[in-house]
Amino acid sequence: MTELVGPAGVGKTELCMTVAAQALIDGHEHGAGVIYLDTEGSFRPSRFAELLQRALLHEGRSADPLAAKCAVLRPTSWEAFAALVGRIEDTLLRREARLIVIDSIAAPARAHFTRANLFERQEALHTQAALFKSLADAHRLVVLVTNQARARPSRAARPPRCHRA
Repeated sequence: MTELVGPAGVGKTELCMTVAAQALIDGHEHGAGVIYLDTEGSFRPSRFAELLQRALLHEGRSADPLAAKCAVLRPTSWEAFAALVGRIEDTLLRREARLIVIDSIAAPARAHFTRANLFERQEALHTQAALFKSLADAHRLVVLVTNQARARPSRAARPPRCHRA
């Protein structure tokens, strides 16, 4: 299980789509699939097809059959995300998935849990992470998750203000 963390716009989704495309190419002889949980609506099928086609260019193969082995799931709420995660093992067995991508794992929780129940959010995310790690171990697959860094500098970390005398 690998977590990519960084601020918005640094290329986490692009890297996830590239890894997913390469996983399909590398596993095509065994029928290996990919499950891609797109929680922020950032997965672009046309871009994914372009990445696949570019990687296959030297082989002269079409990306279409491989692209069909990538199941893109788009939960729109914490409840939908939790329900998908609850059924993820069945989906990975049906798809013969060797890679699960969750882009982004914290987005549904951020939208659902308020600051007042931050502990509850952390517990829910910990439970999800533990499940994905156990699936990775049990099924010998790779789990790649993204998380958006949202740092708030503390007062102590801010540079001092200059005052005019």
